[in-house]
Amino acid sequence: MSIPEAAVRAVEENLWAVHRDFARVPGAEIHDERDLLWYTAPSKNSWLNGASRSSLDDTAADAAVERVVAAIHGLGRNLMWHVGPSSTPADLSRRLEARGFEGSVDRSMVLEVADLTHSPTDPRFSVSRVRTRPDLLDWLHAWDLAIEIEPRGDQHPWLEPFAHLALPRETPTELLLGRLGGEPVSTALAFVGGGAVGLYGVGTAPDRRGHGFGGAITAAAIDWGRARGEGFAILHATPMGESVYRRLGFQVVGELEQWVLAAPE
Repeated sequence: MSIPEAAVRAVEENLWAVHRDFARVPGAEIHDERDLLWYTAPSKNSWLNGASRSSLDDTAADAAVERVVAAIHGLGRNLMWHVGPSSTPADLSRRLEARGFEGSVDRSMVLEVADLTHSPTDPRFSVSRVRTRPDLLDWLHAWDLAIEIEPRGDQHPWLEPFAHLALPRETPTELLLGRLGGEPVSTALAFVGGGAVGLYGVGTAPDRRGHGFGGAITAAAIDWGRARGEGFAILHATPMGESVYRRLGFQVVGELEQWVLAAPE
């Protein structure tokens, strides 16, 4: 199936909308400038601090990078710079690497939600929406397991920001938690904006992989977006996750680079 150009643009525009929505976190600063969107929130984590929608010219790019780095590192926070198909200058990635950023590449994928294909999984597996602080702590616990680090509990850098972004009833963000017999094992974050429902934070604990839980929670997130009126879903897949999303019907439409620079010790 041919993917409409508007849906392809949504792979970046949905992410930019996520970043603008950080304004709902107390103490956050969103700088939606003509040639750059950058943001910082009260957390050291790079997901909540960084830059995107870069349309910088050659002569301004290095100064803009230094300005953002100085502002965010001045607060003692790590930062992430997203580089997508529309980012300029064309050599922005090279400039970030020269500045000391470390990069990774995800595959940007799009699905028309009407084409979602998914098979049933273990009947003991259930997906619910995160509605309370204990639910959020379970979501963060499962996420830490999925990325294979020691669970951080109430010290998690996402705890307070996500309490403002996802717990209120009427927000564009929905956290979904997959449980197996009551045990938190899978996560997903869905965000409506920029012409699609965007899927982020999809993960499953290593000892629970291979049973279709990642596909099931992704499908639940897509269904949530469909109920909100979105016709397309977008995501940025790691090499591990790409095969899962292809089985659901997603198509690759490009790449998204993520460049991280840790705050000085």
